[in-house]
Amino acid sequence: MQKLSPQEARQGERGRPVLYVLIAGLALAGVAALFLHPYQQDAGTLDQTPIAAESEATTG
Repeated sequence: MQKLSPQEARQGERGRPVLYVLIAGLALAGVAALFLHPYQQDAGTLDQTPIAAESEATTG
């Protein structure tokens, strides 16, 4: 068994696999953002729910 220095033992693999994972993660986040973007407009809008006083005024 080869003895490693602390510096060599801490080094992770570098290269293309790490880059592919980062690019794939960004691509998936972009696809999710594009998919969910139309639903963003419906979130948090309270204008569409009628207030009780307004609904009574129009109905009665």
